[in-house]
Amino acid sequence: MELLDIIEQVEKSYGITVNNVLSIDEGVSCSQILESTNGKYVMKTANDAFKDTMNDSLDILLFLETKDFNVPRVIKNLSGDCVTEFDDNTIILYEYIEANEIEPIFDYKKLGTLVGELHLHLSDYKQDLLIRDKYFFIDRYIEILTKKNYDINKIEKYKRLGDFLWTKLEKLEKGYCHGDLHTGNIILDKKFEYNIIDFDTSCMAYSIYDVMIVCNLTDYFEFNETALKETYESYRTFLSEYTKLCKVSKEEEESLYYLIGIYHYQLQATIVEIYGLDCIDHTFIDKQLEWLEEWMKATTSLTGLQFDL
Repeated sequence: MELLDIIEQVEKSYGITVNNVLSIDEGVSCSQILESTNGKYVMKTANDAFKDTMNDSLDILLFLETKDFNVPRVIKNLSGDCVTEFDDNTIILYEYIEANEIEPIFDYKKLGTLVGELHLHLSDYKQDLLIRDKYFFIDRYIEILTKKNYDINKIEKYKRLGDFLWTKLEKLEKGYCHGDLHTGNIILDKKFEYNIIDFDTSCMAYSIYDVMIVCNLTDYFEFNETALKETYESYRTFLSEYTKLCKVSKEEEESLYYLIGIYHYQLQATIVEIYGLDCIDHTFIDKQLEWLEEWMKATTSLTGLQFDL
């Protein structure tokens, strides 16, 4: 379906005139920022394959609206519906949150409160959430490496580490997980208030995984031990406020370093699922393995944690 056809449908369904499409983001769903005579909107579209995921995201946003939590408000169409169906596409319009022009230096105490409130609210959410398990976080990536005909001995290294890391999550509490709560999905608005966006990856998994992603200051492509130390400091600051709202077990508190490793499996697999098998090559996979090996050494040096592989 052509974008112009979708825009025409939006104009009819919402009674607005779209003057410009400001940006496009490809992911689980497609997002465009629409500039209209009525203001700016975020338009999300998804085909039948990702329809359920986007509708789950919508339900969560509507729930959080009832809690007066800082998320984009859903715009209803002229029929009073939150969703517009058009051929094989689902269309949802949200308010556009104008970001503050000042580049935010993230306040991890405030972020701890923000995410604590998010998790506390969604502990009362009654709708079923997609359950994410070891396959999603670890084994998807192992499958991709096999499909890429990657070196079997290196695949075995990835597998041993992944299996080991997963054993470290066995005692963690499962709960609501945003799943992609990096700071790019946290907007500082004109009122200097934080807002959380993009709930398309919401699931039932480990809430503490969100905490790791927010606090993670390590570079995904180049490992740096200083950034790992800074991540730990942001984590401690974050938890000082988060734990006033949400209980964190000793096992969860100690899971930070393991979760950083798991993130590299999960994110890489998701990127390949979105952009296709050819978006990475063996050289890139080698560099990710080197990153994980450096991360293991630094983690052992900083914490004494042993990777029994």
